[in-house]
Amino acid sequence: MARSNQGQPSGSSPHRYSPVNDDSSDSDDNSESTPFAKHNRVHLYQQPEEDDELYPKVNPGADLWTTFRTRLRYYVPVFRWLPHYSMDGFGHDFIAGLTVACLIIPQSLSYATALAHLDPIHGLYSAFVPGVIYSIFGTSRQLSVGPEALVSMLVGSAIAQQQHAIGSTDPKTGLAIGCIITLFVGLFTFFLGFVRLGFLDSVLSRALLRGFITAVAVVVIIEQSITLFGLKELAEHFGIGEQSSTVEKVAFIVENFGHIHYLTTIVSFSSIAFLLSFGSIKKRLTKVPFLAFIPEILLCVILYTVLTGVFRWDKDGLAILAPADAGGIQLPSIPSAPEGVPVRSLFGTAVLISIIGFVESIVITKQYATKHNYSVSPNRELVAMGVANIFGGLFQAIPAFETPHDVKFMWQIQAWFDLGLLLLTFFATITVSVEAGTLIAIALSFLLVIKTSTYPRITIMGRMPGAKGKFRPIKDYPGIAEHIDGVLIVKVEEGLYFANTGQLKDRLHRLEVFGDMSVHPSEEARLNPVDHVIFDVENMPSLDASAAQILLEIVDAYHARDIKVYFVKLRENSRELFEKSGLLERAGGERHFFRRTAEAMDHIERETLSLTESEVQV
Repeated sequence: MARSNQGQPSGSSPHRYSPVNDDSSDSDDNSESTPFAKHNRVHLYQQPEEDDELYPKVNPGADLWTTFRTRLRYYVPVFRWLPHYSMDGFGHDFIAGLTVACLIIPQSLSYATALAHLDPIHGLYSAFVPGVIYSIFGTSRQLSVGPEALVSMLVGSAIAQQQHAIGSTDPKTGLAIGCIITLFVGLFTFFLGFVRLGFLDSVLSRALLRGFITAVAVVVIIEQSITLFGLKELAEHFGIGEQSSTVEKVAFIVENFGHIHYLTTIVSFSSIAFLLSFGSIKKRLTKVPFLAFIPEILLCVILYTVLTGVFRWDKDGLAILAPADAGGIQLPSIPSAPEGVPVRSLFGTAVLISIIGFVESIVITKQYATKHNYSVSPNRELVAMGVANIFGGLFQAIPAFETPHDVKFMWQIQAWFDLGLLLLTFFATITVSVEAGTLIAIALSFLLVIKTSTYPRITIMGRMPGAKGKFRPIKDYPGIAEHIDGVLIVKVEEGLYFANTGQLKDRLHRLEVFGDMSVHPSEEARLNPVDHVIFDVENMPSLDASAAQILLEIVDAYHARDIKVYFVKLRENSRELFEKSGLLERAGGERHFFRRTAEAMDHIERETLSLTESEVQV
């Protein structure tokens, strides 16, 4: 909110601080002659105008019904867009829906059977139920919600582990476990949205997630290679299953490559070649419009289904999909835990799926929103995905989310640290397990956030040559901005609070001794001893009690070494805490608070000159 102008009386001390919007950033060489009115401006902190679509405004005098309708359109977006839907766009929407269906139906069947190890019908439930629910509650206009490879694999892994633990191979047990996980995913995701934790997408490292997801893709390829080569029965005979590591599966394929089923191998890799070739043709022949509407995945499924039926490849050992249950959509029911399966053990998997699934989905949601110029709310996306998966769990579906791609970008900008994190999670997922990769990605992301937030952003300033009142960051002007002998000018670049002030003393000491945080502490001092320290706090919008206490300790430590401390451009909201905590008085009172760094430097130079003259007289 904007603060009112609280100027000083004209007779106030020349050093008395007044909030100032210093556009010149200490670049005015004639600061002493600058009219006082120029210094008497305040910073205006205004909230950005809220997006009407994200934050609908309600007339304070509106009745309850009007308020209810406004809130309903906000929290259930279908009531906002459906009344304004035009039949002119129905044809395009129908084609888009048909295209998505042609892609998602084969994909859902595959994910359910090959990755989640459930009957194919549950893949169809996952493609239908969450998608319908998301269209009611979701804020994205382009996002397609359905089964996803990573999530399906995590579900399949959890099912296999639980079945192995209780010694069961009953498909109903696996289905119950999958439905419970889906229900937990929905409830936890809804909870995250309800308590407004939509910022999680900014917390998890994209590099860590990309490394994890890339590794999962490799794990999926290796796991499916057993089926592609027709080695599934042999793998079961040797005990190679979900509990086996990726390395063990690779070793099994290499050792038993001479036992592959040739017909299965030919069908598998010819279908892959068909899909890749057709996709390449569509990209090259962009001037042929009808090619874009041909669903190559569905076409591939139909083609090989017909060929299998005509040539009876199933009689020659080609594994085919068993007849799917055509009993229609099941009535909603709350899944019950199978005997011997602790429900609490499934919640951890659900939490991992919720976080990973949401972060991946919100990335692509924001990309669509930016591309098509509209806004989305991460919190409402969490609620929408939560409700979609709650209904999915009740209708025997597996969790549904979406995913993006960005490894090439990291390589182009030479983000080696991010690439290192990517490779770390990649190899952890490959060599240990998918669950281990998930935990490493999430844990390291939070550790990186905590590590970064505990280091306050402070910069050492130097004087520009030929300009007495111009100061710039030395790191941005190497060899140009000059250190001032005996004076350390530190610019605080962010608000100070309990988390980022713990390292403040150490960082200030290193700046005082070396002038650069990149210098190793074991090296010899590079700067002369400091007699004065100036804190430029213009970019410090706030500080809490813990930060004020740390600053008190820092000021006392400097005073104990006969180093004088000054503050420049202190904001009015922080000034109140300075007064109440005694920091203002401890720093030296009003005469140690200035409106410009140039004024503080003039004061120091006059004081130093006066002290020198006194010593000469003595």
